[in-house]
Amino acid sequence: MTENKRILELATKWLAGTITDREKKEFASWYNSYDDTYFQSSATGEDALKERMFSRISAEAKLSNKGPESVHRIRRRWPLGIAASFLIVLSVLFLCRPFNKADKVVAVQPKVPTLTLANGQTIALNTQQKGITAGHNIRYLSGEPVVLSDKYAAHSKQKRDFNQNLRLTTPKGLIYELVLPDGSRVILNAGSTLSYPSEFAANERVVELEGEAFFEISKLNRPATVARKGQKAAVAQVPFKVKTAGQIVEVFGTKFNVNAYMDDGATQTTLVEGVVRVSAEGVSNGSARLSPGEQAQSDAQGISVRVVDTEHYTSWRNGYFYFDNAGIPAVLAQMQRWYDFNTDYESTIPDQVFSGKIPRNINLAQALNILRRAGINIRLIDDHQVVITSPKKNQ
Repeated sequence: MTENKRILELATKWLAGTITDREKKEFASWYNSYDDTYFQSSATGEDALKERMFSRISAEAKLSNKGPESVHRIRRRWPLGIAASFLIVLSVLFLCRPFNKADKVVAVQPKVPTLTLANGQTIALNTQQKGITAGHNIRYLSGEPVVLSDKYAAHSKQKRDFNQNLRLTTPKGLIYELVLPDGSRVILNAGSTLSYPSEFAANERVVELEGEAFFEISKLNRPATVARKGQKAAVAQVPFKVKTAGQIVEVFGTKFNVNAYMDDGATQTTLVEGVVRVSAEGVSNGSARLSPGEQAQSDAQGISVRVVDTEHYTSWRNGYFYFDNAGIPAVLAQMQRWYDFNTDYESTIPDQVFSGKIPRNINLAQALNILRRAGINIRLIDDHQVVITSPKKNQ
């Protein structure tokens, strides 16, 4: 049996699920027997692997078909032999990636959300779960308990009335959900941290945010005060406050998004439903009341309010980047928090804008290719280095 036919057979078995461990090693040995370090490409990951495969197989075809009619023979043989093997091999590249030489050198650590307990213990949370519920008994949304240390569990059981501060942190490339003690729901964007108590106080509910989160706040009333004879007992709503480095957002029951990444230089609160009051300290115009469809931006000059399309600022929770005439630095800042890469500008920052919707479930090379097709001169050096050049001006 020729080598090409054997590789075709192994690839077919892999697709069918009938390949043995011994045959997997044989396939990996075949792939790693070639020195493809000469191959250079701006692609990375799976795309680069495909290009290396194509380059190598093309070279084999040319070497095995010498002579004046070699071009004609390549065209005649390619669909029947090497091409069939190449196409099937491409379909199993994802499974074969653990055998890539580069992957053998560096062990990639999984990115997981973490929960920091009151005693300082940090717990790696299950990424197969969508999120957790807050309180003294911490559970995943599925109902499965989060495994805590015996010391923390005993402390929590003995002091039910003790307000313990907890921190939920998401890594780059992952969002996570939290249901707070009052039933309010928070979706935490990538690279963000939410600090919250295991139990809210009776007169207010306060959390602190670094990064970005979408909030759905439950209405909560204080217990009715004792009424005088002939009067109705007074009932007041318990306010919910989100504190960031640049804002304090006070709500009673509503849906809104807060973007408070430290490197953005400003904090944005976008209201989807209900009413919120936004305030900032140390500025003259330091307070604003928002209606649905409005956004408050806080910076060193104070608070400014504008009408926006809320989908642009909340689409991340549905798995999309949404840009509307966004400058290149703003586009890449959002993508960096998801894909975790570094950015270099070879010259000046290009005076270009980008509008469009990019799904987050594609890889970095695919996402950058969308920007490239939009006319942005951008390339990927490796998995963590993006280079941008200024567009060529017409002579």
